Amino acid sequence: MLARSLGVIGVASFASIASIASIGACTYDFTIGSGTAALEGGSETGTSSEAGAGQVTKSCDEGASCDCATAQRCAITCAQSACSPECKPGSACTVDCSKGGCKPECESGATCTFSCSGGGCDATCRPGAVCNVICEGGGCTTDCEISATCTVTCPAGGCTCRGAGSCK
Repeated sequence: MLARSLGVIGVASFASIASIASIGACTYDFTIGSGTAALEGGSETGTSSEAGAGQVTKSCDEGASCDCATAQRCAITCAQSACSPECKPGSACTVDCSKGGCKPECESGATCTFSCSGGGCDATCRPGAVCNVICEGGGCTTDCEISATCTVTCPAGGCTCRGAGSCK
């Protein structure tokens, strides 16, 4: 997020200690060295060293779409139901949806673990993605696209794994 923000607002902001950029409906607020960003519908925290090698922690509000950037490691928590987190290509992310009804998406080449203790989640695993769906609340649907590997654990039952990918 820090790199994306710097790219959008230019080199002039890099020299400053703290910067704020407003782009469309999103506002990015970060400090060089200990970046934090506030997005409409969600928030993201982490230090600049975490953005490259470590894990970034994100919290998504109801109905929000939170992204885990390409090649980033993320732990995303959906505090309410119906959030739509996206794990971009090459990312590694975990999504915790305790309220249920989330719609996580694991894009091509990403490795994702979706935990849906509230049930009723609809996960999408794009081609080449590796998805581990743990649906403790039951009633989840996993769309496992061609060449994706999807492992679905559904102790409460009523889950569906469909598509041309490998459903286990």
